[in-house]
Amino acid sequence: DNVGIEVDDGTMHWTTISSVDDSDTITIASGLDDTAAVDNVVYFYTSKAQKPRRILGATRKDTSDNETPVELVSKHFYWEFANKTTDGPITTISMEPTLTNSTLYVWPQTDDSTDTLEMFVEYPIEVFTASADTPDLPPESYNMLLYLLAKDLAADFKVDDNTYVRVVRRARDSKNAFMDWDQEHGSMFIQPDYSPNR
Repeated sequence: DNVGIEVDDGTMHWTTISSVDDSDTITIASGLDDTAAVDNVVYFYTSKAQKPRRILGATRKDTSDNETPVELVSKHFYWEFANKTTDGPITTISMEPTLTNSTLYVWPQTDDSTDTLEMFVEYPIEVFTASADTPDLPPESYNMLLYLLAKDLAADFKVDDNTYVRVVRRARDSKNAFMDWDQEHGSMFIQPDYSPNR
């Protein structure tokens, strides 16, 4: 597993666990580069989260489980901050998606390694690679998947024009029916955003 240990200068030392020796002792792959006092924070996880397509919302959570909303801004807006090494509680984040990994920028840089970011993200839908794969969609989407696939395969199977038109219509109708069903139920509030450069 991956492990992060808070050292006494306030930074995190990230490495991996080589072995679990007993209920409260581990051996790590690379030694600490500073001292770590008793009760310093330790984080561990087995595998990294899947790369999100985008962040929809975020909060900063402290050790008492108090959550504070964090503002999500564009990369352009983030780069306009004059001092990106300011210390303090995180109030603003920006994500730069790339092909293999994404970079999350935070401002200010945190001054408390016990705070965590709780993010509501959108993940890419799983790519089908085997017939036994289960779609990342509810059963209500299966008609839509069926007719969209039929539409895409129609040319390969030399479907006549009349049948193709009917398949395209069914694909469109089933997609619209699913999109109408897949709606979040909740109140929506709309107000002007007076912040510059958004």
